[in-house]
Amino acid sequence: MALYEKTFTDWRIRYIPSVTNFITIVFDAPELATDFSQKMLMEGVIVRPLGGFRQPNCVRITVGLPEENAFCLEKMGKVLRA
Repeated sequence: MALYEKTFTDWRIRYIPSVTNFITIVFDAPELATDFSQKMLMEGVIVRPLGGFRQPNCVRITVGLPEENAFCLEKMGKVLRA
């Protein structure tokens, strides 16, 4: 979790702090959350858009094993730079 929090802070990504096995990213608009989710899926990373939970600007990312987290953050960097 600390790796995600540090990375998101460094990248200036808004997130909701968590004590569970997932972290939630907050986007400025629902369209941005949807676009991010779709692009991450195309990169092989499944994230959960939270529109069905009345949080259309949010996407949940599950924290996994160290190598899974590294892969996720690598793909996030690619998607967010595109």
